[in-house]
Order: sequence, then structure tokens, then C-alpha cells
Amino acid sequence: VTLGARYTEDRKKLDASMATDSTACAVQSGALQGLLSDPNPLVKSLATSLIGLTCANSVLGGRVGGFGVDGDYHDQRTDKEWTGTAVISYKATDRLLTYLSWSRGFKAGGYNLDRAGLTITNAQASQLRFAAEKVDAWELGAKYRGRGFRLGATAFYQMFDNFQLNTF
Repeated sequence: VTLGARYTEDRKKLDASMATDSTACAVQSGALQGLLSDPNPLVKSLATSLIGLTCANSVLGGRVGGFGVDGDYHDQRTDKEWTGTAVISYKATDRLLTYLSWSRGFKAGGYNLDRAGLTITNAQASQLRFAAEKVDAWELGAKYRGRGFRLGATAFYQMFDNFQLNTF
């Protein structure tokens, strides 16, 4: 039997200043700014979508007349988690080892600086957060050492929560 445990506390602080450099985005954002306060939800949604499409590659909208997501963002977060492992192995003969293991992994959350999480009408630093990733991993296996050869068989199962993936 093998047991292990670990406690992790990860603190992150965000201090970011974001500025848009797209003139096309700024022009369209300015032209559609008045429609964002339209009482008709369809008009408001359409204006938001058009601004988002124009400004998507330019980080979602320049500040025109106080509008947009440009500005300074400050936030902090702390992730705390216990992780560990447990392994039970049994050597049935000198040549055969069987085992079952479980482990829990953890990767702290953080901030997406691509602005995709910000809403144009109410940009908050907390909208840039992403959650901590956790994984429970199980492994069942056997290893056999024969005369002149070795044989191993293993089955894995992993269950992720809040999987973190870098995409560009």
C-alpha cells in the first residue's frame, strides 16, 4: 500500500490595462452605441452581436464615449486543494505484480486575457476568471516478467472537472 497527500494554495493577482487598436471596431462601436440601450431586446441583441463580430479579432470593442471593454482591470483569487494518491499492489508470484491506483490532480484557475469572457455592457475583472481544473485518475494493471520477455497490461480512467485547454 502506498499513500500520499499534498496541500496546494495558489494565489493569483490580476493587474491589467487593456486598449483596443482597431479603428473599424471603434467606428462601428460608436455608430451602434445608442442601440445598446434600446428597450427592444432584439435590437439590443443585434447591436451587441454586430459589435462583437466586428471587434472579435480586436479584443471586443474600443472605448468610444465611455463604451467598450478597454480599461484597467484588477482582481485576485486563491485556490486551495488537497490532492493525493493511493496505490494497492499485490505480488501474487515473483513474476506477477497486480495493482490498483487512484490519484487526484489539481491545476489552479486563473485569468483569460483574451477578453472573450467580458460583456460589452458591464465589463468586470471577475468575468476574466476561469475555474481550477481537477482530475480523478484510476489505473488497474498487471506486470508479468517471464523468461526472456515482459508483459504489461493497464486500464486507465480519468474524470476531469473544468478541463483547461489552451487554444488560439
